[in-house]
Amino acid sequence: MDIELGLAGLGGILPNSQKIARAIERDAGMELPDVRQALTEAKAGAGRVTTPEQLLVRSARAKTGLSQPPFPIDPLR
Repeated sequence: MDIELGLAGLGGILPNSQKIARAIERDAGMELPDVRQALTEAKAGAGRVTTPEQLLVRSARAKTGLSQPPFPIDPLR
């Protein structure tokens, strides 16, 4: 699950990050110390942003069992 995608998509419109952090922690069943930092970064538009295209590639790779393509082999070797 990519939490950063959902939060990054919200940009600067997170109205109450403390309330959201508590809800995330309640759903997780434990304290998550970094969730508030992630919410702050998302609100500022900083931090890691995952595009829908990146998620699609990750999903396809996971379903096919493929990882990133290998580096090209130097044909002059």
